[in-house]
Amino acid sequence: MKVGEKRCITLSSPVGRTEHYKKCFTEFEYHVDTDSELSSLLEPGKTYSIKLASKDLGVKWYTYIDDPSLPLDEKLLSQPSETPRLVNSKPSAGNAAFKVVESLPWPLEISTRLCFKPATETTPSCLKICITNLGSQSLSIQASDQQRFLGPRDFFGREIIQERSHRALEMEHPRLSFAFSVTKSGTKEAAPRKAMRAGCRGLTSGNVDLRPRFKDLLTLEPGQPLLRRIDIGALISGLDDGFYTIRLREESMWWCMGGKEDICDMNDEGGRVRKESFNRDVPPLVLNSADTVEVEVANGQLV
Repeated sequence: MKVGEKRCITLSSPVGRTEHYKKCFTEFEYHVDTDSELSSLLEPGKTYSIKLASKDLGVKWYTYIDDPSLPLDEKLLSQPSETPRLVNSKPSAGNAAFKVVESLPWPLEISTRLCFKPATETTPSCLKICITNLGSQSLSIQASDQQRFLGPRDFFGREIIQERSHRALEMEHPRLSFAFSVTKSGTKEAAPRKAMRAGCRGLTSGNVDLRPRFKDLLTLEPGQPLLRRIDIGALISGLDDGFYTIRLREESMWWCMGGKEDICDMNDEGGRVRKESFNRDVPPLVLNSADTVEVEVANGQLV
């Protein structure tokens, strides 16, 4: 947070803490400007690791507060600092390792729309997702299985692995409870429903092939909408009577320029993406939509 011209962070007290310490970290992000002194030391193509130089954290001022929920003010910050130095108990803790590149490939812009399609004499009511590639080239996206792309790491430098099965575009057995959020209209409280288990990823060896398979990919052609119809009955199952708002959860996906027929090697096991086309160091394509669908449920049925 920023108070006046000073930036401050609040650290929770370990006294009376019941949660594991790994869940009680306070995050402080430092943006590296391209024209900064630190940036001038970094060269494309090289890998770097930033660690603490000593136990001294370099804190110029700190104080204790009783209620961290109350906002800080200039009066508090004008008081003298506590005298003991703040030091890190483990100088070797943390490891900000990264590689510098000249530039990053960026996914094409896409449009994602969500709407409700009423039932007809021959088809039940459903949710309809419409995705359109707004670019001028074919774009392949990974709709299922584990995703591998540039993303955040935890405080111990470990990659945060994306779950396998929670995507609305998955061709086989989509887990709708993970792909959509259902809230009570007006209050925005999460709709009460039976908890769903995400499932187990299982054990894998260290030499597992990370390249997506042909069957896990979808190709978005320029200007050609991709439609998905979702059974809304599965989403409202078990809900109490009332009004609800349905939203598409934000999803991050691996992507590659070109159609999946062009980037996959069908002579490879599973028709995986060719090695020369597979790049993990890409920002994900983010699938999201501002659209919402309002429904009324009575006796387990749509009204």
